[in-house]
Amino acid sequence: MWQGEMRSAEEEERASLVVARRQQIKK
Repeated sequence: MWQGEMRSAEEEERASLVVARRQQIKK
């Protein structure tokens, strides 16, 4: 089975946090 799937989920969570921080900085 592909372990990348689990990693992709973690990457998505981290990406969402980065986006939230970027939005806060823009505000």
